[in-house]
Amino acid sequence: MANSKSVVALIKTMKPTFRSSNDNDKVTLAVHAYFLASGYDLITTGPHAFSPVALNSSFTDEVRIKGWNELEDQYVFVYVNLEEGSKKVRVKCLVMEDELHVFCALADGSSKHVELDVGNYVEETGGGNYSRQFKNMEWLVKILDSLHPLIKRAHDQP
Repeated sequence: MANSKSVVALIKTMKPTFRSSNDNDKVTLAVHAYFLASGYDLITTGPHAFSPVALNSSFTDEVRIKGWNELEDQYVFVYVNLEEGSKKVRVKCLVMEDELHVFCALADGSSKHVELDVGNYVEETGGGNYSRQFKNMEWLVKILDSLHPLIKRAHDQP
């Protein structure tokens, strides 16, 4: 399972480019880092990840994060954890006012979602240091951990 230090460490190694003053980008990238730290491989992101085929294809090669934030107010990632089977998980992050709604879905249609108040996780004066751009990462990890019963179910299915 992920922890706050592993999530921040992954963000630092990615050295991401955020859109100007876009706190939604930052929290979404923290969600992405959480899944990577939890043992998932990113297999598609951006507009292609919205396709229904993305969850059912046999493709399991890792991809770069290129294009992850090219859409306005919505982000989507598809992951696989090959150590726990080949079931895929789609994670959509949708911006609604000051909240980021994180939806986690499986190919069978089951899903779970959490709501994140973006301001609770982004520092106003973080500057260029990635670790200082975030706060309350322990809370964020705990909230995202609530998605795991659904994710675990994906790996328990035949």
